[in-house]
Amino acid sequence: MNFEFSDEQRQLHDAVERYLTEQYTFDRYQSIKRSAAGWDPSVWRGLAELGVLAITVPAAQGGLGFGPLETLAMMGDCGRSLLLEPVLSSAVIATAALRAFADETPASLLLAGMATGEKIAVLAHFESDARFESQWVTTRARRVGDSYRLDGHKAVVMHAGAADSLLVSARTAGEAGESQGVSLFLVPRAAPGVVLDAYPIVDGQRAADVYLQGVELPAGSRLGPEGTALAAVDAALDIGIAALCADAVGVMQALVDATVEYVRVR
Repeated sequence: MNFEFSDEQRQLHDAVERYLTEQYTFDRYQSIKRSAAGWDPSVWRGLAELGVLAITVPAAQGGLGFGPLETLAMMGDCGRSLLLEPVLSSAVIATAALRAFADETPASLLLAGMATGEKIAVLAHFESDARFESQWVTTRARRVGDSYRLDGHKAVVMHAGAADSLLVSARTAGEAGESQGVSLFLVPRAAPGVVLDAYPIVDGQRAADVYLQGVELPAGSRLGPEGTALAAVDAALDIGIAALCADAVGVMQALVDATVEYVRVR
């Protein structure tokens, strides 16, 4: 298997690396970290202009349609700069989840908006008592006529406060721990009944617990056939874990580079 970058991949990597080196200095990182929002929309627009947010969005939705190699290279650059913006949560994980439903109009439109940076979506899946077991979903979605009513609690949802849309997993059948019966819903963050308890986490990024209290959604907000979404969620989480590893490698490389430079001038 060839892991060398093509010319196009190298150009993208060099552009992202140059942008973050010049525009995302440590002083700017500290300023963004101390801000109320915890991320900078102007940086987000800059990443969108470079194509970072469109890397894994399918070409049919206006994206670049790239794959794992480009994603890992991009996340390494983000790690070196300690990027606080929701690249991993939105441009990688949520995009991966939505790709499974890209032939459906709601997902297709959202992907197109995410590619340009106009929309941010994050996955709200894990719950406080799940112990990272992805099939442990107690949030419920009950049919009410032509709508769904969602009730439940999602824990440590990364960048929920920055998102326009939450991709919420909810059980339409079965019990917690069962792999079948889990559906995925597009939930506007500003929908009545959605309550966020936001907080910073240990690395300076922002997360929130999301409480769903009688959230009413049209049936068209459900992605895919009812009760079959867990496979798409698991696949997106696997991609996210690999991307997070690349981010960590970027952090470690920055530490090595800084140490070498210090030793040279000491």
